Amino acid sequence: MSTADGRTDRSLPGHCSRCFLRAAAAEAGEYALLMMLQQTGLARFAVDGKLVEPEQGLRASELAGLQASMREYYGRGARGMLNRIGEAAWTELQQDESLGGKALRILRRGLPRSARARQTLEELARQMSGSDGDVSVHLLDVDLYLIDRTSDSTLGQAAEQPICWVTTGMIEAALRQALGSDVDVEEVNCRVLGAEACKFRVRI
Repeated sequence: MSTADGRTDRSLPGHCSRCFLRAAAAEAGEYALLMMLQQTGLARFAVDGKLVEPEQGLRASELAGLQASMREYYGRGARGMLNRIGEAAWTELQQDESLGGKALRILRRGLPRSARARQTLEELARQMSGSDGDVSVHLLDVDLYLIDRTSDSTLGQAAEQPICWVTTGMIEAALRQALGSDVDVEEVNCRVLGAEACKFRVRI
């Protein structure tokens, strides 16, 4: 399904959708999440006062609409809340990880810091991409960049500043786990500002 501007309203990977909703319930509280699901036309995930996890992924427009509702609800506190949801979503993804994925994560511990960071970001990019997305990792000088050309959370959105705070939180949590320390992550380009991709600079 394509939108008026030619972007694809794709179905997100099911496990990513479930992990996002679990993280949102944990950080925002299930009552607040259920209310926002009702407001954004996602009542099928709020049944009898309980969160119902999707078997199939949310559509990009649904994810974007839900995050827009969160930005409106939390106002000035939205950045912090969505960032924490992103961090929690990464934790949920790790709990759902296959045995092979967990083994690879253990093997990465023996790599140099820069290699650990890059491989961790590449794994996150694969998770975000699914089968039909376009998320990649690049090295420029000494900084790593995660480039999200799909940018599901910006579909149909308008803003005066970058809004991909969930992705920023996921990057921060992934690298904190891999490196054992915090790193500086900044969204330097965003599709809501007319860029061709959302671009996250990682200084390690």
